[in-house]
Amino acid sequence: MNERDYTREQAETAKFLKGLFSEKAPGWIDRRTALSAEPPIGKNQPEFWADIPWRIEPDQEDIPLLFLARDTNITRPAMGPWRLDLLKVEQRAPDGSWDTLLTLLPTDLPKVDRKGYFQLRTWTYSIKIPLSDIREAKRGNTIHLRAVFHGSFFPYDKPSQIEIHLESFVAKHALPQSRAANLHQPRRWFYGDTHYHSIYTNDIKEIGNPILETCEAAHAIGLDWLVITDHSCDLDDVDADVNPLKRWERLKADIANPGISNGQFRCILGEEITLVCKGENYVHMLAFGGMEEMVEGAFLPDAGGFMTEIFQESIRKWLEKVARIGGYSDKEIQRLFGKVHSFEDVLTKLPKRALIFAAHPFQIAQPPPPGIWSTENLHHPRLTGFEFWNGRSRCSTLLTLNPFSSSDWEDPEKQVKNDQARIKKILDWSESKWDLALRKGLAKWAEVDELPGLHPVFLAGTDAHGSFNYSVGLSWDYRSRLIVDDNALGKVRTVVYLPEPYTDAVPQEEEILQAIGKGSCVVTDGPIIQFSLDINGKTAHMGEVLSVESAKDINLNLQTFTTPEFGTVELVEIYTCFRHYRKTKKTTLKKGSVELIPLDGTQGYCRLMAQSAGSDGQLYCCFTNPIWVRCNDQQNHRLRVSYG
Repeated sequence: MNERDYTREQAETAKFLKGLFSEKAPGWIDRRTALSAEPPIGKNQPEFWADIPWRIEPDQEDIPLLFLARDTNITRPAMGPWRLDLLKVEQRAPDGSWDTLLTLLPTDLPKVDRKGYFQLRTWTYSIKIPLSDIREAKRGNTIHLRAVFHGSFFPYDKPSQIEIHLESFVAKHALPQSRAANLHQPRRWFYGDTHYHSIYTNDIKEIGNPILETCEAAHAIGLDWLVITDHSCDLDDVDADVNPLKRWERLKADIANPGISNGQFRCILGEEITLVCKGENYVHMLAFGGMEEMVEGAFLPDAGGFMTEIFQESIRKWLEKVARIGGYSDKEIQRLFGKVHSFEDVLTKLPKRALIFAAHPFQIAQPPPPGIWSTENLHHPRLTGFEFWNGRSRCSTLLTLNPFSSSDWEDPEKQVKNDQARIKKILDWSESKWDLALRKGLAKWAEVDELPGLHPVFLAGTDAHGSFNYSVGLSWDYRSRLIVDDNALGKVRTVVYLPEPYTDAVPQEEEILQAIGKGSCVVTDGPIIQFSLDINGKTAHMGEVLSVESAKDINLNLQTFTTPEFGTVELVEIYTCFRHYRKTKKTTLKKGSVELIPLDGTQGYCRLMAQSAGSDGQLYCCFTNPIWVRCNDQQNHRLRVSYG
């Protein structure tokens, strides 16, 4: 390649990146400064954060609160070290004033010396605030708190105050069919989040929250289980000031701790692996279940093709600017580059019983490079399924300190449009991408096979990085957050269904994984759909096969569960697809109706979608995984559906 071609390639790459980070482009990275001549801030400095769950279930009496400070050890020419004078937690009064709930001095805090200097590079501290201590913390109300770091930067001649504003909805009604909805009663539904980043995802571009505090927050929100899927590019690092072990080993130890994962809450070990698919496409894969060893996967490979080289140069130059302003060494930057395995190599390295999902398969995996899953890899039979639903956001703003005061955040017209857009996007993906894969599996479903070889499970996860309350984008300084949205831990949920009920306990990890692996689960941000198919005394649930031996109608039994928080279910749609016709048919149900749906073949599947609207106009939806049908009498049948 001559110099002119090389320059043209650079120009085209720059043009692509500008388009990727434009105001109109989707993505969580800051669109205004990502390609600017200077880094996002003038000097590197410590970052401060605080978190509470965005929602509190009715069976909870406390609000868990987490404080976090990062890069506390940096020194000049960066803005550090920072000296803490005190921490405060305050509640906003109706007149806009602030009432103090709690004050903590350095002497009250672990790993902070008497002068107020943090003793760890990444410092955390958590407390629980009784709801009884919070004014107007009535069920159905939203409370507004702020956590305040009082201190100063070197040379400590000017006071500095960092405020983190947080809001939490104190729910009056439990999540449908959840723990709090069935206290001391048998239940079959168990809520979880399959894509979450903890404090072990910790590098110069992002960080999550500690495992124990995360599980406590998840439990308060209403979850029963959580999969920790930290980035492969971070898990082989060591935090020497805390522990000589690699983060992967520390993560394993945390999750094995019975004080974290037990009969009341299950924490599941996983990993988000960066790998290379066909054509230098760097994508992300979720893997969990039976994992003992991590799989390597750097943010970018240290060697690769021409486009990889171009992206390496772009990132390195960008990050070197940050390093020059202080606080980050060349070694810190180099950690982003390393070994990235191919798709096939990753499959050989994972345990056979591990569940494997394409993470956000129809969105850009990591910018740059703009990796997107190829159809060839998506339709690999070893893949358990697709994480179509990645995060849930309807509010966003560029405001940094208090997003709740932004007109963008509170704009109801904008929120309804965002609701409609995100639901349409998931519907489009399910009808085009997911049904296409299901139909492809159906076309090759041999009579000797219990299920089609290709039957991908529909999964949901928030991809939250910490984010108990709301989410921030890429930033080197959380006081200068640039993109803020309301995605958070547990905002979208994968809910497993187990035919055998449990009372006052959460199933073992293996049972949860088996349910996910076979597709005995729904994905939702609100209501729940429970459905089954039966004929002649035989019943099949999600992920199972109903074998039909006689020419009778097949009964589709349907129930929807919701609460005033999520509103009445206004729409239910049934999707059926049967060979040999193999075209998906959509039937819309009305409340109180009875439908007879002809099945255009003898082998196929059935799946459902429901939609509801809350009192504030907010839209919610639920997707089931399919039930498969095999008509052994070789007759075309009908589904008989009765909807409440």
